[in-house]
Amino acid sequence: MRPGRFTEPSLEKTIPRHPGVNAPSRTFTCNSNRIRWLRNRVFHHEPIWHLIDLPDQHETILETIGWISPAMLAMTRMLDRFPSVYTMGPQRYTDELDSVAQSWSAK
Repeated sequence: MRPGRFTEPSLEKTIPRHPGVNAPSRTFTCNSNRIRWLRNRVFHHEPIWHLIDLPDQHETILETIGWISPAMLAMTRMLDRFPSVYTMGPQRYTDELDSVAQSWSAK
């Protein structure tokens, strides 16, 4: 077995709520790879606003959390700021960051 691959028995124990019937490990592996890719972009401070499928990736994250723990999904949805932040767009944050940068350079 290759590192990073999930086997059916381990998935059944870890993610009993996974809806996959034909190939749950493939679905979970695909989702976890998408999540890891996005996480790496964010943690390396790369821009992500331009990603056309960003809302879909967000939904993939929520879906995967729900497979692991419905209670954790409920809490995540309660604390989730992505919908409002994404709706406001990057310009709001760009303006704020520009303002902070200008105040630093003025000192």
